[in-house]
Amino acid sequence: MFNIDIELIDITIGLIFLIIANIGLGASEAKIIFDNFDWKKLRQGILKAMIVIASSYLMYLAGKLNPDIIAINIDGQELNLMSAINIALIGGFIFYANECIKKLKLAINSKVGTEGL
Repeated sequence: MFNIDIELIDITIGLIFLIIANIGLGASEAKIIFDNFDWKKLRQGILKAMIVIASSYLMYLAGKLNPDIIAINIDGQELNLMSAINIALIGGFIFYANECIKKLKLAINSKVGTEGL
């Protein structure tokens, strides 16, 4: 059980880093590449990140308190909340990693104007 806890914590911390990186890359992409920075979109991204982080932590605590309750049944495969959280966090990790890689590729391949510097 302890190894699963460490793995979930590592995945959650990695997901937090990816969300922050995604927000940063998106903000730099908007300003540097497209010169179209939107403060409202940045605030929404930060709010979304905080909600994802808080929700993940609360789900982790709920699963820790109730490890024997079946949360999901997929094609006869029963998963408790901790297993379901693990799958959800890995899915989020993959999604945000993909988004970061796309934005990083765009940033590397883009031309940056130096007018006004």
